[in-house]
Amino acid sequence: MYKLTIRRFVIFWVFISIPYGFTQDKNEQGSPAFHVSNLIQLDPLFTNYVLLVEKKNLKIHIYKNNHGTPERVASFPIATGKVPGDKFIEGDKKTPEGVYQLYRFYNANELIQMYGDYGKIYGIGAFVLNYPNTYDSKLGKTGGGIWLHATDDDSRIEKGLDSRGCVVVTGENLKKISHYINLDLKTPIIVTEDIQYWDDKTFTNYKAELNNFVNNWVKTWQEQDLQGYLSHYSQNLYRPRQGSFQAFSTYKKNVFNNTKDAQIAMHNVSILKHKDYAVIKMKQSYRSNLLDDTGLKTIVVKRNRNYKWEIIEESWSRINKSDSELAFTPSLRYFKE
Repeated sequence: MYKLTIRRFVIFWVFISIPYGFTQDKNEQGSPAFHVSNLIQLDPLFTNYVLLVEKKNLKIHIYKNNHGTPERVASFPIATGKVPGDKFIEGDKKTPEGVYQLYRFYNANELIQMYGDYGKIYGIGAFVLNYPNTYDSKLGKTGGGIWLHATDDDSRIEKGLDSRGCVVVTGENLKKISHYINLDLKTPIIVTEDIQYWDDKTFTNYKAELNNFVNNWVKTWQEQDLQGYLSHYSQNLYRPRQGSFQAFSTYKKNVFNNTKDAQIAMHNVSILKHKDYAVIKMKQSYRSNLLDDTGLKTIVVKRNRNYKWEIIEESWSRINKSDSELAFTPSLRYFKE
């Protein structure tokens, strides 16, 4: 009887430990034994905090960048779309899955001004996701208005599947989550059906692949190796502002022919993943005889049929603030008492 009791206690202890300490387990070498597959590489500037929505277990998790290692800060219960599965068309009442950004906030007064009494269902406020993102658009996904918002009826959270596609939390929990949101940096929020965990080898290899891809891309760019540079882009999925891939190639050839002494460096590289694509953010410093600037470079990469990474989206935006101004300390900035 004594042995049976001890065994039950051990099993119970392991069971309650897994949801909250799984990503913090250590192997014999002292490094994390398991890694969240969505969080490939975090950095102190662009991904100091990341929100991760787990639809299967109806949880939203907050991860902090702890010297490059994701550390789970907190988890909260949520409600998601009334219909299970990934969102694809407008009105399907499903919560979309992918790597998104929070870029706008509406407080309770603004919501009531926008929607009248109906706006009360969003409670104390709402953060807006950039659904559909560029990858969603390539897949033909439609719809919009996907938010992380509160509610005026906390019983909705207990129901689990009770929204038209948004991620819903209690008002008190939205306040707590908001501490870790910085709209200046467009805080990332990843939505997935369930969290996949990788062992050290799988995680390390995947991370190295993507970092090597970035380094080789920058190397061919700086050396003005046109064919090598263009080989990093998907001719089928990349949609340049020049229109066609041929026009993009011609444009880059002209730029390379007129550029001297190009110096290109990428700092604060962060890598977030969902299924078959990854979003890579970095601070880009570029200097040549034609241009001298610093900005946020974002590329979306996907493996092709030959299992080779390719850029399918690329964007750049100017950074007008210093790193110290962009980095932030968690605080209640969106809900003033």
